[in-house]
Amino acid sequence: MEHLLRELTEPFDALPEAEALALLAEHWSIEATSLDRLDTERDDTFRVRADRDYVLKVAHPLDSPALIDLQNAAMTVAYEARMPVQHPIGGTALTRGRTARVLTWLPGGLMRDAQYGLGEIGAAGSALARLALALREFEHPAARRQFAWDLQSFGAYAGIDTAGLPHQVIHNDFHPGNLLVDAGDPRFVTGILDFGDTVYAPRVQDVAVALAYLVDDDPGPVIAAFVAGYESVTPLLPTEHAALVPLIAARLRQRITLPPLLYPDDVDPAHTARLTRILGGL
Repeated sequence: MEHLLRELTEPFDALPEAEALALLAEHWSIEATSLDRLDTERDDTFRVRADRDYVLKVAHPLDSPALIDLQNAAMTVAYEARMPVQHPIGGTALTRGRTARVLTWLPGGLMRDAQYGLGEIGAAGSALARLALALREFEHPAARRQFAWDLQSFGAYAGIDTAGLPHQVIHNDFHPGNLLVDAGDPRFVTGILDFGDTVYAPRVQDVAVALAYLVDDDPGPVIAAFVAGYESVTPLLPTEHAALVPLIAARLRQRITLPPLLYPDDVDPAHTARLTRILGGL
């Protein structure tokens, strides 16, 4: 696990905005009028304002071109299936040994900043099921990987028969900070962001990860609403239903355990206490 944690915390030099502007012009013929640096953990990400808005992402030095290709390919497959996701424009470029790419910009507000109830949670479950359906046949050699935020790498599957669970490439980070929403839209979820944790894993892991960010002190109704939304598109197998709550608990333990190891100076005791309380109530 130590080397997986190092991959997440290895420092890197931020790309200066002047170099980002030059990169956009040279490789994508985009003459930006302004750049806004976005707050991300593992890369340099800019909102680009030009003839229209774009996103420029310059990967962490430890993120291989194959990993970036996995993310781009998964987004492209989902986009072609009419899912509301970003997609790459043009190819990639190398700068300072790091892979750079341009993505479309999706407007909207994040679910974490919105008001939502069980109906909206069900709509989110439906959106995740549609995304999983879009990716069901998608394969990529880089998807079978290890990283700290994958429950498989975290050792969460002890006692669970993973061989009996349907596997596929999953988003693996479907939480309110990665979802754009519109209360006036019948779909509610209008954008799905951040394919950085994409991995080949049990399908139900995607559901468990999502629910680990939605459950509260009364988890039953939240789980029921999300699963009902998901199953309105794709029914889960009995083995997946049996694995769901243990995997939600595993993700909560992961959320409690990893941040102090990754960011020891930025741990919120109240947040940790809340997660611990929810975990105890599952």
